[in-house]
Amino acid sequence: MPFGISCWLDGCVFDDNDTHGEPGGGNGGGIFCADASAPVLRDCVFLDNHAYSGGGAYCIGSAAPDLASCTFWEDGAAHFGGGVALLSSEPLTIRECTFAYNGVAGFGGAIACWTPAPTTLENCIIAYNGGQYAVHCEAGGEALLSCCDVYGNPDGDWTDCIAGQDTLDGNITADPLFCMALNPDAPFTLHVDSQCLPANYPSEGYCGRIGLHGVGCPEGVSVRNDAIAASVGTLLRVTPNPFSRQLTVRIVDGLVPSARLQIYNVSGQLVRELTLSQRRGVVTWDGTDLLGRAVATGIYFLRLETASHSETRRVSLMP
Repeated sequence: MPFGISCWLDGCVFDDNDTHGEPGGGNGGGIFCADASAPVLRDCVFLDNHAYSGGGAYCIGSAAPDLASCTFWEDGAAHFGGGVALLSSEPLTIRECTFAYNGVAGFGGAIACWTPAPTTLENCIIAYNGGQYAVHCEAGGEALLSCCDVYGNPDGDWTDCIAGQDTLDGNITADPLFCMALNPDAPFTLHVDSQCLPANYPSEGYCGRIGLHGVGCPEGVSVRNDAIAASVGTLLRVTPNPFSRQLTVRIVDGLVPSARLQIYNVSGQLVRELTLSQRRGVVTWDGTDLLGRAVATGIYFLRLETASHSETRRVSLMP
């Protein structure tokens, strides 16, 4: 079919965009596709984007995006679709993408679909996404998964419109064993023992690699993503990330007087506790520990606790 707008984006990074979305508007933190647009996105990264719906991407009408080999990471939405919200009337296919640590206050931590035609996901990893249901469908929407790994999502993995697909069409439920703590420059490469790799596929394999990346950390080292993954939400914003001298932490929804913000290293040891400004909900971290000593470069985790909410954000301290 003819398209009104067609473009090809390869290797793009959509980082730290915020629509300040309110109900009825402010959708699509990274990109917004409408009408008959048909963007092709290859090897793109959507990192820490926020919106009312569709933190990373939002597509509506007869838009037909072609998504492959993309990463949706720490995107968030106040309503639906922490990573992607799809309201298109066209059949859509998402291939070899990784959805990890995205958050949503409503439904669909990774993906939300309202599509009359089915949305198909092939060879994708959907792991550690917060909110209700990792993949959620509304108004007759349908999501069909094949050769996908769905794991570690706090409200359940094979739930809502993908319930029962966990043993079909090459789908698995296994810790993908991301290398994020060992290889911060390539956080979603896989440990050599990951079942997302063809050599370790748990049955007679026909899927090939699941997810975007191959091996990034070797045999003989331990990777425990489940130990560091916690509920992901949409309150915390951190900039810049990675950082080298100073990290600014902000609570998006404003003042939370009872908030407690702590910083942990990858071993789970408390490094620092920060006090949020009682007026603005903002604090900075200069990369020092409880005794004022500079900490080593690497991965750290910010843990926010309030009376009714908790979430964790991963940050990278660079030289």
